[in-house]
Amino acid sequence: MSEYEAKMSEIGKRIHQERLAKGLGQKEFLRRIFMSESSTKTLTAWERGERLPDLDSLCKMSELFQCDIGYLLCDFDTRRHKNADICMETGLSEESVSLLRKNAELGFTTEAKVVDLLLLDAKYRNISQSQKSYCFRSILNLLGFFFKFDDIFMQPKQVFANGRIEDYNPDSRYISENAIRLNGSIIENAVLMEIEQALINLKNAKEEAENNG
Repeated sequence: MSEYEAKMSEIGKRIHQERLAKGLGQKEFLRRIFMSESSTKTLTAWERGERLPDLDSLCKMSELFQCDIGYLLCDFDTRRHKNADICMETGLSEESVSLLRKNAELGFTTEAKVVDLLLLDAKYRNISQSQKSYCFRSILNLLGFFFKFDDIFMQPKQVFANGRIEDYNPDSRYISENAIRLNGSIIENAVLMEIEQALINLKNAKEEAENNG
């Protein structure tokens, strides 16, 4: 298969995928594009990658599917080219970028302000850590740890009052009266408490900055 044929096949699959995602049968789809049901052979040829749609049909499809023509032509994998640039530069998902942009257009900026605060908090905490000054971990850092934490392969520990930590052997069914068993649930709860305190600290810092500003 040549590069051109491979591209046509890719475009056909995307059109087929988008039509199904809209829940449209061939006849209903053709009514939306051509105002007619008589071109099923043409549509089949498009979706099989045997022919490329004409520009007029691509324009109508992009309107129907709410995407850019470049997305239908598989030039990029996000529905809007502006989104593609933002996703590539930031690592955000297209869903998140679309939500922030749509809300901004409607005048709703709460989500964007929250994201902005979290990012600034992370920047401030990272700078503080690099300077080896005392600070709490950033909220994004804590959230990242919480979502990635998996205690399946973690050896349970027993933590003594003096801070000493030893491996806990589940087979012995014994834990010292001077220690507590440290398991995944305890760790997750501890992280959640730290996230809660970090959010309170961030809120207080924000209010203090606004009052001083």
